[in-house]
Amino acid sequence: MKKIVLLILGCAMLVLAPKAEAEEGLDNQAMDFSAQAIPSEAQKQNRKDLSYWWLDISDEKEFVLYIEITNGKVENTFDISANQAITNENLVIDYSLENRESQEYLYRAPSFDFYKNVKIGEEGTRGKIKVTLAPYERRRIPITISLSQELSGQAIGGINVSRHTKEAERTGGILNVYNRAFALVLDTGEVQASSLKLSLGKLEVAAQTLQLINPNHRILSGISVDAVITADSGEKVSELKTRQGVIVPQAKITLPLNNEKRLERGEEYKLSMRVKIPEEEKEQRIEYTLIVDNEDNITAEPVHDQPQITKIFVIAASIFFIISLFSFAVFKGRKKQTDNSM
Repeated sequence: MKKIVLLILGCAMLVLAPKAEAEEGLDNQAMDFSAQAIPSEAQKQNRKDLSYWWLDISDEKEFVLYIEITNGKVENTFDISANQAITNENLVIDYSLENRESQEYLYRAPSFDFYKNVKIGEEGTRGKIKVTLAPYERRRIPITISLSQELSGQAIGGINVSRHTKEAERTGGILNVYNRAFALVLDTGEVQASSLKLSLGKLEVAAQTLQLINPNHRILSGISVDAVITADSGEKVSELKTRQGVIVPQAKITLPLNNEKRLERGEEYKLSMRVKIPEEEKEQRIEYTLIVDNEDNITAEPVHDQPQITKIFVIAASIFFIISLFSFAVFKGRKKQTDNSM
């Protein structure tokens, strides 16, 4: 009996082995496919271990990259697209937006247009293509990047692979969309500034926002923003505290504060906000006095940088003290000489 059971198990393993091998590398059964960015020879030397593209484009005008898709157990259709990367209000990069949608998150046009200068597939289609793969089929899709326009610093976009969903996959009225996104960073190697602009956004008694802008052609990592509005009593009425995130070049991000209590008419409040850039060891602090009138309009008055004024005062006082001490020493020296001559 034991030999019969072992024989059955052995036959089962022989039947299942090809299927298991074909499914190796699939992300999970729900996605029913996997995708990977094939490494490029243009990958920057210090970025070789990445699972996405970070290309040194200082000497080349055109690149051909490949993305490889491994299909699952049923036939599937995929959309493959190239998009501009944006940073959302959670300071997380999103690669899924089409051209018009992405403009809402950009301060101005980036130095590279991912919608016009990236071609996908053998026919070199701009924007998006569809491919259908048979069960367990594996296919490499070419991605051609044309650097016809002048590019400064860094630009970042993404290649998206999205599987078409089937109505049979709907559960409880929800139809999940499964996709994989791969960052595509184009880097000229130019050294760029790392400043950020944090400013006021919408100011209402029940809702407040800030605006964060990266005016440079450089990706900034580890960025965090925090802000708080307090009443004269010290009570906190609104707050913002982000996790560390990544800010794409030319990003324009609206950051909503969590409003815990309405700002009252006729009252004054203090708004303190701060943005940190760890890699540059920089920190920007800004303070405003918020004045609410009898019609719920809010006026923001900047508070002078008191620490900086104090620092200047201390330096000036120190210089004055040194000059006074020197003058006193000279006077004493001259008086001594006069006394000795007498």
